[in-house]
Formats: sequence, structure tokens, C-alpha cells
Amino acid sequence: DSARRAVDCALGIVRAAADESARQPDRPIRVGLGIHAGEPIADRDDYVGLAVNVAARLAQSARAGEILVSDVVRALAGGARLPEMTLREGLVLKGVNDPPRVYCLKAE
Repeated sequence: DSARRAVDCALGIVRAAADESARQPDRPIRVGLGIHAGEPIADRDDYVGLAVNVAARLAQSARAGEILVSDVVRALAGGARLPEMTLREGLVLKGVNDPPRVYCLKAE
């Protein structure tokens, strides 16, 4: 229900995957996440629309251990103490004509 909580959740997921991978090095869990905020469109039992597409494309672009957030999420969560984020340039988000600026948050 908030950008900050989404970031905190993503950090928890990436850290839990890293912890489990350390316990079982022969079965590593590599996870990267993407977070965007916008207005999804309800469609039966699912959500569609540009906001959902951007979030999905960010998730697809994230490397293991990374959390990619849009500038919208960064701005919405800006008042909270966030880990350092670096601008990720050059990403092409398929199907997104006007992509947001994207920032990378390293959880590890």
C-alpha cells in the first residue's frame, strides 16, 4: 500500500534468497525484482495496463540481487530512508514508448 513498503518487501525477498543460497550453495536462488507505481486496470481476476507492463519489464531486466525501481517509486518513497540507488541507463523496456528513469538498488 506504499512505495516504501514495496521497497522493504523487495529488500526482504532478495536478502532471504541470498541467505538461503548461502545455506545451500549447490542450489542458489537468484532473484531480481522490479517496482513501479501507477494505475493498473482491473480485468476479471487480473490487472493489466502500462503500470503493470512497466513493473514486469523492470523485473525482467533486474539482475540477480538487484531491485530496479522507477523514478515514480523513488519519488514516492523519497521521504523515507532508502538504501543508495544508482541510475541505470540504457534499459530498453519492451512495449514501453516513454520509459521512466530507472534506479538500481543493491540489496546484497
